[in-house]
Amino acid sequence: MSENRVNIMVVESDKAAILADIVAIRGKLPPSTDLSPEERQTWPKLGPKSERFVRAAASMVATESTFLPRSFDEAAFQADVQLYTDLYDIWQQLDRLTQQVSDTLLVAGNEAYTGALVVYKAAKEFGRGAELDNFVDEMGKRFVRKSSPEPKSVTGSSQN
Repeated sequence: MSENRVNIMVVESDKAAILADIVAIRGKLPPSTDLSPEERQTWPKLGPKSERFVRAAASMVATESTFLPRSFDEAAFQADVQLYTDLYDIWQQLDRLTQQVSDTLLVAGNEAYTGALVVYKAAKEFGRGAELDNFVDEMGKRFVRKSSPEPKSVTGSSQN
């Protein structure tokens, strides 16, 4: 095996505590709203320019709102802006954490796969023994490619 970039463990009690903490965090967040794939694609996402636009509108509504239509719900608008701000702060921290876990997962998975290739190669080279046969055969399934189906011949047609 080449370089071992991660040589750490997650203690089972820590894993259980982390998972419990995640459940606790979910319980403290407001109820989530699930979007359909179409909604995710079509709804505008707030980038930096859109965020400034929304904040400017919120500031304007807070200082002067007499120009707004009577049907405009100022309190609901301000609540949406505040919810976005609060959730964005939480999301940034969760995103950093997710990226850290994702990067470590990728490195650990790469190292595990590289090690498994060494094990597979050594088991194949060592020779087929009663104990190794099943392991080598099972591991070899990883490299079997599905063959594409052969073109079907058209029956009943004349071939010239």
